[in-house]
Amino acid sequence: MVMSNSSSQSDRKNNSGSNQTTLNFQPPNRGAPGTRADAGSRGGSGQCSKLEKPITALIPTTNWGETLAAHPTFWLYIPTSSATVELVLKPEGSDEVVYEVKFPVTQGPGIVSFRPPETAPPLEEGKAYRWMFNFYCSSEVLNASTRSNIPSNFTVSGIVARVAPSRALKQQLEKAGLTEKLDLYAENGLWYETLTQLAELRRTEPQNPKVADQWMDLLQHKAVLLNNIAQEPILACCQLEPKNTLSLPFKPK
Repeated sequence: MVMSNSSSQSDRKNNSGSNQTTLNFQPPNRGAPGTRADAGSRGGSGQCSKLEKPITALIPTTNWGETLAAHPTFWLYIPTSSATVELVLKPEGSDEVVYEVKFPVTQGPGIVSFRPPETAPPLEEGKAYRWMFNFYCSSEVLNASTRSNIPSNFTVSGIVARVAPSRALKQQLEKAGLTEKLDLYAENGLWYETLTQLAELRRTEPQNPKVADQWMDLLQHKAVLLNNIAQEPILACCQLEPKNTLSLPFKPK
């Protein structure tokens, strides 16, 4: 899917004060089919049969999120401390897999992040990609050298769309500090940057009441509605190592 660079970015000057608590998140008026939470175990056993909350991707209710990054960070609520997760990335509307990686999760329950390495194919500006996180209760799939026939117990999916910054936004970001950047990301509907920067602040400054309030406000935003996991801890997991990545050809459209 090729998108217009006009996107949803606002070119207005950022005038958010440093004392502002609530982020002014302005989601783009776009959406796509997807499933951001999956509570139904298919053949699960052990910990998979005792999950109190579903595996949940941190994405707005529209299943659509925008980014400036070639390698954005994805966030996922993992309801168990032992599982295997597989990330599959495809251009929206295509069956071609451009990136695939599987890795163990050894911490949880909690919110974890996944960022493809710089060696992974970069997202192209103006294009949308469908990501899928397949969650396996079994560890067998981790040792498979090719795509496994083992069915996943849970799957969540959504869209990441890479957009080009407007000239005004680019200039503002170049001059902005961390707090101002966070405000700019939110005001311009850049979900992945907003969530990632705020999550990192929450992880490094757990006692900061302003950060805690902004985190709660973002996840409880009317366009997000992730109230059920807003209080979950953010865990230091997971590193997507190139050695775990399947070698797949990348053919730009």
